[in-house]
Amino acid sequence: MATGMAAVDAGTHPADPTAEFFAQVPYRARTALTHRHNGTILIELLENGRREPWHISVEHGQASVSREHRAADCTLTLERSLFDRIVDGEAQFGPYLFRGRVLLKGDFQAFAILRRLLPDMKGARDPRSLAPGRRG
Repeated sequence: MATGMAAVDAGTHPADPTAEFFAQVPYRARTALTHRHNGTILIELLENGRREPWHISVEHGQASVSREHRAADCTLTLERSLFDRIVDGEAQFGPYLFRGRVLLKGDFQAFAILRRLLPDMKGARDPRSLAPGRRG
């Protein structure tokens, strides 16, 4: 197993999708972001009456993650179980923002950076592959 990676259970799912996602953020940023991306995001995950902070800093497309609870351009607060589903490609933020299950405060552009770092939904396909005459 690679250093810094979460253990994988008997199936193909990480034992802790959230920890796995945050361990991968610096690597995902290399392909998902450009030098023009800058911002900070605080994600507060709620579980058993506790707030678990994860802080992402992006500077010129390079990302780092810490467990510090610090000021950020954008703060997201949501249940850890929902975040697990989002980073596992089983859900998206949008419907849960509208339902009030995700609280977003601050700069929406920083939130857009986070969305670029997320994995695709399971089963998602590039719509261009459905165009006549194209193979995908």
